[in-house]
Amino acid sequence: IRMVRFKFIIAVNILIQAFSAFGHCQAFIADAGATMRTPENLKPFTLYAGEAIRQFMDRRKVPGLSVAITDRNGIIWAASFGVRDTVSHRAVDNETIFGVASVTKPVTATVILKAVQEGILALDVPVTEYMPGLRLFSRFEKHPERKITLSHLLSHRAGMTHEAPLGNNWDGINCSFEDHIGSINGTWLKHPVGQRYDYSSSGFDLAAFVLQCASGIDYPEFAEKLLFVPLGMSRTSVNGNSILSDGNRASGYTLRYRNTPPVF
Repeated sequence: IRMVRFKFIIAVNILIQAFSAFGHCQAFIADAGATMRTPENLKPFTLYAGEAIRQFMDRRKVPGLSVAITDRNGIIWAASFGVRDTVSHRAVDNETIFGVASVTKPVTATVILKAVQEGILALDVPVTEYMPGLRLFSRFEKHPERKITLSHLLSHRAGMTHEAPLGNNWDGINCSFEDHIGSINGTWLKHPVGQRYDYSSSGFDLAAFVLQCASGIDYPEFAEKLLFVPLGMSRTSVNGNSILSDGNRASGYTLRYRNTPPVF
């Protein structure tokens, strides 16, 4: 039973870290550099895991990844494999930061709920209370933006499209957060507000921007203040400039297209 549990935990970590090699990177995480305390009875498993990870990387053409096993007291085992990018071939280590793509959504939700606890936001108030200039269209109802709340956005029930028109996962445009959110203005909803679940990255982006408007603080700074610093996550960030300037960062790659250059 213990082996099955460890297999499951490491599989989850592999998927989270390896996804960064294929997907759009929004947040970068690397906090596995603490002192490890690997129990003796776990060491045979770590040998098995290392070989399984290498086979996984070969099958999926993953340049590099990091894995970790943790319990409530900290890191039990951490290991790194491969390279940060296929140009410099610099090795991945336990301090290399990786993108976690949509795993940032629970991070965003946690930051927003912390802001609700502090009285900065309310979950069930229309977002136009914080963004009076927001305008959306719908064939189901007039002024849908006046009905959408943070609860709708965080539960994927606002009826919004999956991606914003500008700076999304597909267009390759590196625009500002403000321009990205601005492109949502004037878009059409897919469903009536609150009536149907439909996965929406643009909804979470809008929720983060609502927090930025309500607090007067840039979302990356707010996330660091409310979440990352209190938890000691010194190598975790949603600040694009900080990520790009980090010298120990894994580059993102994708298998979705042929002849696609690496995303740096």
